[in-house]
This record gives sequence, structure tokens and C-alpha cells, in this order.
Amino acid sequence: MKISKHLPQFENEKFLIVVLGRKSGLFYFAHKSVIKKIDDFKIKAAHYSDREGFFLNAGSGGAMGSGAPLTDNSEYARLNFLKTVKERTRSLARDNDIDCIYLFSPKDISSIIVSELMPKQRKIIKEIFHGNMMKKHPDELLAKIKQIGEEKKGTKDDDLKKDAKKILSKSRKARKVVGIKNK
Repeated sequence: MKISKHLPQFENEKFLIVVLGRKSGLFYFAHKSVIKKIDDFKIKAAHYSDREGFFLNAGSGGAMGSGAPLTDNSEYARLNFLKTVKERTRSLARDNDIDCIYLFSPKDISSIIVSELMPKQRKIIKEIFHGNMMKKHPDELLAKIKQIGEEKKGTKDDDLKKDAKKILSKSRKARKVVGIKNK
């Protein structure tokens, strides 16, 4: 898909945009004014139709449970999700010769995801955006990237303006001492 002119064009570098939810993920490749979806995945939670061997006996004065305990598979699903993110990010970054990564993920799992990535991928993460953006259009993701870039650029410009003012004031003071008229 062609990227709109008012959004970042990614002319010089190859970018991987990783968009994650809690159990699914999308991977976009952006380079030379084009963004395309290159991979996606969804982790399916195991659904059991019965209680898998658990039974309850009623006896004199109470009930006794026995058999296989009911298991919580959420930890298994989380580990499977992290493993899938790690493997897919590594292979896509390697196969597409990626220069930078933008990561969109829920805030509470973003640090875990970053720690699970390979050191090489961690180094090229340019920005992390918090929130579940799975259902957002790629243009909305690019608009967020543009917004962050403008905010960072604005702070650099402010710093430059402060430095320029400082230099000019010193220059004016020096001219007074030497006897040169200020312009």
C-alpha cells in the first residue's frame, strides 16, 4: 500500500512495524513510500469441553473433590505468545534486512516483549508505543509515528533556539566591550 504524502515515507531505511495485542500480532514492512503487511499470528487458547477428570463426591457432612485438578492454561498461552513474537521478529528482521523497529503493544507487556527480543533487535527499536493497536489502520500507526517524530524535533529546535540566543547575547556583550555597534 502506498503511504500518503503527509505521513513518514521511510525513504532511507527499512522499518519493521510490530503491532501486538494480548494474543495476536501484525508485522508491517515500510520502505520507500510503501507499507505492506508481511506477517501475522494469533495464539488460540485451549478450550476444553468438559472438566477433564474432575469429580465431586458428596459425603456425610461435606463434599470431597478428587481427580485431575482444573488447570489454568493462561501461563502456557503467554509463554507461547512471547516465543512466537521473538521468533517472528527475529526472522523478519533478518530476512528483510531491517534497520529500525517501531513497537506497538499494551503497556503492561511491552517491557516483557522487549526483554524477550534478541539484543540485536533491542538495539534497533526506535520507539515503543503503548496501547492495543491491533484493529488500527496502518495510516493511523504512521500518524502516531509522525506525531512522535514532530514532538522530538520540536524539543531539539527549542534547545537550538536557547543556544542561539545565548551565543547572540554573548556576542552583543563582546561587541560592547570592543566598541563595535550592535546590529
